[in-house]
Amino acid sequence: MTREEHADYVRWLKSLPRRKDHFRMPCPECSATRSNPKDPSFSVHITREGGWAKCFHCDFAIAWNEDEMWKREQKQQDRERQKQQKDASQHHNTSQHHDAASQQRNTAQRKPHIPLQPPVHYVCPVINKNKQIMNGEMMEYMVGRRGIPMDVLTRMKIEERLEFLPQTGKEEACICFPYLEDGVMKNMKFRDAAKHFKMVKGAELIPWNIDAIKGKEKCYITEGEIDALSLIAAGLEEVVSVPNGAGGANLQWLDRFVESHFDDKTEIILAMDTDKRGVELRDDWCAAWAWTAARWWPGEKAARMPTSIC
Repeated sequence: MTREEHADYVRWLKSLPRRKDHFRMPCPECSATRSNPKDPSFSVHITREGGWAKCFHCDFAIAWNEDEMWKREQKQQDRERQKQQKDASQHHNTSQHHDAASQQRNTAQRKPHIPLQPPVHYVCPVINKNKQIMNGEMMEYMVGRRGIPMDVLTRMKIEERLEFLPQTGKEEACICFPYLEDGVMKNMKFRDAAKHFKMVKGAELIPWNIDAIKGKEKCYITEGEIDALSLIAAGLEEVVSVPNGAGGANLQWLDRFVESHFDDKTEIILAMDTDKRGVELRDDWCAAWAWTAARWWPGEKAARMPTSIC
């Protein structure tokens, strides 16, 4: 780790929200590859004099002293100042054109270094084609009970297959929702008739159907894939769903899509239920991005959603 990388890492640690000088958190180096990525194995101690941090799983460690870091920064500034003075004296007698160019070069700020971010390693979903069920009870449920036409299910790559669910301890017939980005599968959600859910362990959380809203002027956001399919069946294409339903208050998985998929929207419509969780999810979205122009439907269940929108 270079000195600049070390300084960036220290600044990142000091910027983390904390209530005490000592706290624990998932390790930024190894948590993404562990069976329990939320294990707080990374112990951080920060004081006025300095600090240190160490992971008790992978032994990654970092330490710093505030006085030494301050002296190091002062030395770096002194070196840059001396270089500027030396360059200025060397070009003092050159033409005005060269003086201006030299001044521009000398006064230009050093390109800032991007702060270190914890590395992220996601699992690539591997789907067993032999587990697929053709025209099973879950597909009949989607068509008969939820009113989703088969051609919509086929176009959105919705399938039924057998999948082991930890809630029941055995394989169950599940409806499967593929999570694609640029046509590449990033994750998959499995749902059985008893509303037991499962996603691929270690795979990335992304909005469902995220490709459909890229470059569009507006989009609709639902709290479930079946809600989104209901809107698609009603003729709306620019629809996405959150990956973890109304119970997922942490929207960190959405951060990398804000600039590429949401900043260009003139209108974002939140289609959430009006139960407590649905209202909380709606409020979390508005608060996270300071939305004031977002619209939402008063909210009914997906099976009773309107078939057209004014």
